[in-house]
Amino acid sequence: MTFGEDRDFSLRARQRGFKIISTDRSVGLDINCKTQKYSNIYGLDMSLKEALRGMRKKGKLQAEGIITESGISSASKSVTTFFRKNKRYLTYLGYLPALVLSVCGLLIQNIYLSLIFPGYFLVLALMQIASKGIKMGLKAAIRGIIIGIPTTYVLFYYCIKYTIKTPKFAPAIIQSNNSTPTAKP
Repeated sequence: MTFGEDRDFSLRARQRGFKIISTDRSVGLDINCKTQKYSNIYGLDMSLKEALRGMRKKGKLQAEGIITESGISSASKSVTTFFRKNKRYLTYLGYLPALVLSVCGLLIQNIYLSLIFPGYFLVLALMQIASKGIKMGLKAAIRGIIIGIPTTYVLFYYCIKYTIKTPKFAPAIIQSNNSTPTAKP
């Protein structure tokens, strides 16, 4: 995996019956430091090929984490809370409707509709530039389209899937018909 390997490890360990605990003592270190390859937390120094590798697995793993790690007794509430707190994913989800509206605008020759996607991209690119500078901001905006959108839609797919049918990996969120959560140790 190009990122999220710590979450993958933790989820697999919990699925096999291990408990994850918090401690004030340092027992492990994250290897992503400034001198390492791929040290940028946004993955902007990673090749596109590497960033796209394992996209489905990363989306699925993140959805599993949303469902199991939130502490909320309902999968739908966990997903809603996650997307409400992580607005970046909502902006990625907004690209597709903006693109559809722009294509419709081109087809019916409506200049205002046809400018929705470029305008949406421009606003989000300016926000990236403001926080990261021109070079890294533009790179982040372009990578958001190439990597962020597909990854977000994969994540969204698995979140919906796990909301509709409770997965085997999440026994702690199963609800009975009377809306009382039943937790398994």
